[in-house]
Amino acid sequence: MLQDRRDFLRSAGAGALGVAGSLWRSPFAAAQIPTVVRSPYIQNLSRTAGTVLWTTREGGVAALEYSTDRSFSSGVTARTREFLPAETGMATYYQQEVRLNDLLPGTQYYYRVVHNGKTVLAGDDLSWRTAGSGPFTFLVFGDSGQATPAQLRVATAMLLEKPDLVLHTGDIAYASGTFEEFQRVFFNYYKEMLSRVPIFPCPGNHDYATRSCGPYLTMYSLPFADVPPPDFGRYYSFDWGNVHFVSLDSNKPLADVDRGTGKMVEWLETDLANTRKFWKVVYFQHPPYSTGPNENTPESALARRYITPVLDRYGVQVVFSGDEHNYQRTLPVFGGAAVAADAGTVYVTTGGGGADLYNTNPNPLAAMSESAHHYMRVTVQGTKLTARAIRPDGSEIEAVTLAPPPVISDLRVASAAPSSTTPVHRGTLTILGRQLSAYEVTDSSYFPPNEVNGTVVHLDGRRLPLMYVSGDTIVALLRATGRGQATVRVTTPNGWTETTTYF
Repeated sequence: MLQDRRDFLRSAGAGALGVAGSLWRSPFAAAQIPTVVRSPYIQNLSRTAGTVLWTTREGGVAALEYSTDRSFSSGVTARTREFLPAETGMATYYQQEVRLNDLLPGTQYYYRVVHNGKTVLAGDDLSWRTAGSGPFTFLVFGDSGQATPAQLRVATAMLLEKPDLVLHTGDIAYASGTFEEFQRVFFNYYKEMLSRVPIFPCPGNHDYATRSCGPYLTMYSLPFADVPPPDFGRYYSFDWGNVHFVSLDSNKPLADVDRGTGKMVEWLETDLANTRKFWKVVYFQHPPYSTGPNENTPESALARRYITPVLDRYGVQVVFSGDEHNYQRTLPVFGGAAVAADAGTVYVTTGGGGADLYNTNPNPLAAMSESAHHYMRVTVQGTKLTARAIRPDGSEIEAVTLAPPPVISDLRVASAAPSSTTPVHRGTLTILGRQLSAYEVTDSSYFPPNEVNGTVVHLDGRRLPLMYVSGDTIVALLRATGRGQATVRVTTPNGWTETTTYF
């Protein structure tokens, strides 16, 4: 987040101070209880860490107390930033930010907000659950912030859901992405959901209308690992379960790429090359392959030119976008053309979060489209992903399940010299590819299993012990090498593929 020297001078203890273990109580003397302007919202939640932000009308020392059992025995003092009218166009307020570390994976935490030693906010809705392993559900919506009756209907419907996280595909605050608009059409609408579920947004063109996305960058605390410092907060990636999520910015950073000065596409290439997750989900505002009044915008053209080739190379299965105010889903696409099922990327436009709707045009790549307000509920269960487009009344536009089979891209055989301490195996077979195993598992035992997460490797019909499996790599043990040509088959719950090699 953007900071200045004033922020640190007003920070309690010049930073976030955490105390855990024994019963924690705020050490500060009681004083005025502040007015909460923006309710707490969860950010950048992972398996072991997370951030909580809120704003108050008055200053003072703020803290967050939390625990897994409602004893609130741990606490962290907030870092405080003052926002003045000259910057925001609003009355002075103070943004409180707490970064939490050393959390337990897959665990429910309860929290309360303390200010000047007194509890300001508490309740069962103030909680979060860290990322874990196994099945999970996330919501996706976009083009929401017009303060329409439809936005309220979609927001009310989403409040009945119990997702693990939420994605937003941009245009959060119409018409100009001001501080006041973000408060009025985003934080006020979704405050109950935001207090317990982390939201991971991407910026839209309307969010850029005020100081090149300035308000957006101050309000969200997002992952920044390996992102060039000038672009902190504009694009990022994170993992949840067996999914690698990538949030891109199809506004200024993409225009910078076209000018030869931007690093986002280079970062994207490196980021996707380094993940070993089964699923790769990318989202950004401007859809490459949707139709409607915005289909020929420069941003969509640049996305087709620079982003989609990288997605093709790394086998991204799903892309979510907004901008067109409707629902659209393409056939699987590779190289700009429709391909067989599971051989390309499915592009979903989910721009029905509340803004005035657009009609759709005929599109040879379209599998489904409807001009309707909606949100997406996506459930990930190992090697299967089901996406449902849901209208505010709870009815479904459609439900689609993806179950991509394994893909082998390379085989590598390594021999091991015999010795008195070596087991009967005499080498390893490394299989590189995509969608090879639902989860990452390492087994260093003397006799590893020959099936992990439903993944099996056959060499000429005989199962091999599996030392390591992940979405993109399998390491199997061989009993002998130098035998000549052989057939390698990889089978997962979604199907099988095979190739031949020499041993």
